[in-house]
Amino acid sequence: MLVDNHWENYRIGSIAFESWLRGEYGRLNRVKIGERLVPQVPGTQALRDAMASLSGYAQRHGGEPRKVWMRVGGDEREIWIDLGDKDWSAIHVTAKGWRIVPNAGVMFVRTPTMLPLPIPVRGGDVRLLKGVMNVREEDFVLVPAWMLQVFNPIGDYPFINVHGASELGKTLMCNFILKVVDPRTTELRKPKKVDDLLIAARNNWTMGFDNFSWMSGEFSDTLCMIATGISSGTRMLYTDDEEHTFTVRRPVIFNGIPGDLTERGDLASRTIRLEVPRIVRRRTKSDLERQLGEIWPKVLGALLDGLVGGLRHGAEIVVEDPARLMDFEKFAEAGCRAMGFKEWDS
Repeated sequence: MLVDNHWENYRIGSIAFESWLRGEYGRLNRVKIGERLVPQVPGTQALRDAMASLSGYAQRHGGEPRKVWMRVGGDEREIWIDLGDKDWSAIHVTAKGWRIVPNAGVMFVRTPTMLPLPIPVRGGDVRLLKGVMNVREEDFVLVPAWMLQVFNPIGDYPFINVHGASELGKTLMCNFILKVVDPRTTELRKPKKVDDLLIAARNNWTMGFDNFSWMSGEFSDTLCMIATGISSGTRMLYTDDEEHTFTVRRPVIFNGIPGDLTERGDLASRTIRLEVPRIVRRRTKSDLERQLGEIWPKVLGALLDGLVGGLRHGAEIVVEDPARLMDFEKFAEAGCRAMGFKEWDS
């Protein structure tokens, strides 16, 4: 829909679409109360009938179908990142560079929990994150490597497993990593069953889970399918038996005390393991959050430079003894080199 000279996209049946539909109805239909004309409110049944009718029309007569994306879209030639601002601006990344544009070249959808990214600043350095994250020096490069892949719409996604003893800042570190690339109102979840994973995948671009102490085989298998692509079905809106299927592929980060959470073969071959070291000097959460807010635009700008490098040189990278996620290794190494890292060990 066209709103204030920019396009916005909503799922029919979503809260945002329902709110827009109510507003449009009120704009076109007014009722006189006293001396004033005020927007008329549609009835609940009328609203449901309208959404069912629009859904049917879109499926049968809505023109050429187009793929929709959440936060990140594109292909092997270009990447689009939804800034999440009120103007629906986007970052366009190619092998030649990056820029902010008023309208994305792909169709984005948003969820109520999404928050905007900052306006990126050129000339930044992703190493600024070292000041707010408890990670060993030799492992740090794996953090921006994972972040680069979060912004890559192509390929499978590796997990990050942050593990170590209690009181070492694992939860805060995971939340900071997610905030840099995909800010939202919700923090890490504590899923209890497989359905929780599918709901989270349906409504978030990145997925973060807190304080895993044990992981069942079914849970592990579902996580692996989410990282490489999983299809699930739900009852279609306003029908009794028709199924609506959706396919998702999501980046995932989680933490826990045990170091053997990812021992299962499929999960282990897809996981970046970060063991947090002992904290030498403790700082308050508010102080760390303030510092992250200050460096965030510069870090984002540096990551965008890395994406340019990944698109430009990823295909040229030769990986000796490649792991399961070779596409990730090639893209991340090219991107990390563009950000100033001489080498990184996956």
